[in-house]
Formats: sequence, C-alpha cells, structure tokens
Amino acid sequence: MNTEFKQSPILCLALPAWEGNYTKSTVELMRAVSETVPVLYIDYAFTWKDVVMAFLGKKPGLPIKKVLGLSSRLRKPSASLMVWSLPPLLPINGLPKGGVFDVLHRINEWMVHHSLLRAVKVWGQHHFAAINACQPLYAKAMQSIGAACLLYYCYDEIGAANWTERHVARFEAEALKMADGLICSGSHLLAQKRQPDQPGVQIPNGVDAIFLNVERAAATTDRPVIGYVGSLDERIDLDLVEEVVKSMLECDFSFTGRVQDEAISNRLSRYSNVHFNAPIAYHDLPERMRHFSVGIIPFLRNELTNGIYPMKVNEYLALGLPVVSTSFGDMPQLASWANLANDSQSFVAALRAVISSDNAEKMIQRKAFASNQTWQARARQLLDFVGNTSEKN
Repeated sequence: MNTEFKQSPILCLALPAWEGNYTKSTVELMRAVSETVPVLYIDYAFTWKDVVMAFLGKKPGLPIKKVLGLSSRLRKPSASLMVWSLPPLLPINGLPKGGVFDVLHRINEWMVHHSLLRAVKVWGQHHFAAINACQPLYAKAMQSIGAACLLYYCYDEIGAANWTERHVARFEAEALKMADGLICSGSHLLAQKRQPDQPGVQIPNGVDAIFLNVERAAATTDRPVIGYVGSLDERIDLDLVEEVVKSMLECDFSFTGRVQDEAISNRLSRYSNVHFNAPIAYHDLPERMRHFSVGIIPFLRNELTNGIYPMKVNEYLALGLPVVSTSFGDMPQLASWANLANDSQSFVAALRAVISSDNAEKMIQRKAFASNQTWQARARQLLDFVGNTSEKN
C-alpha cells in the first residue's frame, strides 16, 4: 500500500459533541486515530436554540464563545488533534418536509460548507481524507473541501430515532451515494447501507485501556449489583427490566447514565433495589463499574437497535464482568461472550446463573478477549481502509 495514503490526515464531521459525560464511539475512535495521524474533528452542529438554552443555564458544557466566534473556533486537546466549532445553525429538525425546511436547510448547508473551508485552511493539511460520521444532512457541505476521499461512518440506525425520523433517511441515502467508502460498526448496518460496488468495512466499537487496567472489587455475595451504563432511552425493554427487578429483590440494580425516557425512572424508581446515578466522566466509569457483579444490556429488538454494537459490552468484558443481554441485533461476538435472554424469566435465570458460577478464570478470559478490542486496534483498521479506499479513488 502507498504509505502516503495510509498516513493521510483525517477530517471528521461528527454528530456527537467532543465534550460530555458519556462515551461516544466517534470521539474515542478519532482520539485513537490521532495517535497516528493528524485529526481535525468538526464538533456537533449546535443551533441557535442550543445557544439560547446555554444562556439560560440549561445546556452546560456548550462552548458558547467558540460557537459564537467570540474566541477561536479551534482548540487542541493534543498536539495532533484539533477540534473545530461550527457557527450556530438554524434549528430545523422539527420542521415538516417541504419549502420552509428546504430553504433553511440550504442556509445551514452553506454555513457548514464555508466553515469547513475555513477550518481546513487553519488546519493547514493539503492531503487528507474526510469522514462524515452520521451527519447526513451536511454531506453536500463536505464536497469541494479538498478531501482525497469521502467516507461515511454509520454506527446507529439514526433514521429510526425519534428526533431524526422526519428528514434523516432521505439525506442519508444521498450521503451514501456520495461516499467513496462505507464504515459501519455492525454487520447488519453494513449489509443494509452499502451501495453497489462500494468499498465497505465493519469496524465494531472498541474499548479504552482504562477499563482493562482496573480490577473488580471483591464480590458482595449477599447483595449482588446488577449494573447498566449508558443512556436510558427508547432502546430499553422497560417491561422486561421491571419484571426482572421485581423478581430479584435480593439484588441491587444500578443504572448510570442520562434518563432520556422519563417512563423508565418513573416506573423503576418505585422499587427499593433500583438506584439511578447521574452520568459521570468517562474516566470515572471503571471505578463505578468495578463494583458490579454483572453487566446488562436489556435492549428491545427493533429497527433502531438491530444494527448497533454497544460500547458497553466491551467495557463490561474489559472489567471481567459477565454479561447478560437480549439478542437485539446481529452480533456474533456478543453471542460468544454474553448470556442471551429475550424474556424476563430467562433473563432472571441467566443473571442468577452467571452470578453463582462466576470465577477468576472466567474473568481472565473475558479481559483477554477485550484486550484485543481496543480503540487503537480499531484505529488501525480504519487507517488501513482509508488507505485502500484513497488509492482506488
């Protein structure tokens, strides 16, 4: 392979914000990539609504001065990693299809394109690959910015999410046609979205080494802790979880993450063995999770979850935790390392079985598997694919 292509810098137009108290695959992957090549991360496209919420104190963490251009839009988390803040866009996701949306979207698209051109000029890289990470509304804005190739990175079926269902599907179809190559976190997503003759690769989510370097706390046999980390949203099989909670009063259930569906907290907080914890910084998660007896992934199986590869599975395994999950998607790796159960009775049985049978040898095996799933390993996969695709383009 031509080394020039393999070592191309990466510009990533990202859906997730760089900062925040929860794990984001795009952030972790680009952070790992930046250990090898320069990376320009284009931050989440905040809107004027977000800016107003920030002024009212309802959106902490928004880099308001950078978004408004009152200070440099560029920040450098490390020597080879730069993060660029786009100007605030018009809030249009809630608008219906048609005239008003189309006009305002073109304005947003123009603003993103010109901000990208400025970012590339400040960055100073002349031969780079561009990755659109689940930002299909602004795929056209990435054209004519000087990229050697344009890749689309899909880690979720975002068109099925409540907040994107009006517009994302049609824009993603266009973005996929524009892309020189496709990267997906799950095999189902890759099979579903790959265009004819389009180069594609599955790069599952990885795990940070901080999880591998933490030892589990001594088990508390009288009150096992069944843990979940991540957003509590429409993916959760709430009926199943409630039945499991009621059936296992001898265990504590610890949920750490953003509660995005209030029905989850409203129904489960009635039980004394359920504990909700606010999101915490990513580097603090291992200390919280080391006290778990088992990690769970109680997702519904539907269009939204069918293609995802949750980061939490590798994080649980990196800590040596047994995993009990519903079989929500096409994940052969999960079937090998998790106990799968799709109804409350079998979920309870699986939890009791892994808690009673866990031992040091099994913990070592889980950690050994997770040690090969690091973000650095995923970054090497990505750079190999970028190099191969750039050569062909």
